[in-house]
Amino acid sequence: MIKSKEEFARIWKKEARELSQLDYFIFLLINELDTRLNEEYFKNKLISSDYILDDRQVAELVVQLGDGLHFFYEQICFGKGCSLGCPNKLDLPFSKNEDPVRLVIIEQEFDGKAEACASREDCFKHDLMNYVVKDTLIDFYTYFMEMEIDEDNKDLYKIAAYLVNTIINFTVRHGSKLLNEPYKYSEFIIT
Repeated sequence: MIKSKEEFARIWKKEARELSQLDYFIFLLINELDTRLNEEYFKNKLISSDYILDDRQVAELVVQLGDGLHFFYEQICFGKGCSLGCPNKLDLPFSKNEDPVRLVIIEQEFDGKAEACASREDCFKHDLMNYVVKDTLIDFYTYFMEMEIDEDNKDLYKIAAYLVNTIINFTVRHGSKLLNEPYKYSEFIIT
């Protein structure tokens, strides 16, 4: 768990005064993932013991996830990658103006199956799983844990699904406030 703005700034290789609302969102999310994995997921042994992580390993994993998520939000969600703005408006339906963009995404990402991207949450969940979470887990277990890992591994998929659902729930609770102006300077409020 990251306990202070200064510690997070050091890990993020920024000055504390440079931290944005997106950075604060990631800081809170890293701590949420750390807590959930340590106190719920791995404690309940929902997967093979080979994949259970200790506190130090969880801390490393969630920082790596935070880094991947930060890049994903910055480059895709708030950059030129996608104009649907899913993270900060997950509960809103697509508008008629957004339908042309959504249809292109459906063709490219969902093989034309519109039902797979019927809501922002559907589309966002797909992207989180395929562009951030699975890749981060594979890299983590391969390089940090020195395990041979198959992309179709059922334990890996269970962890990934848990992480994606936790990220979605966290984003629903905090995204609309912190991600509406992701690059605005943030006053960290540590509780």
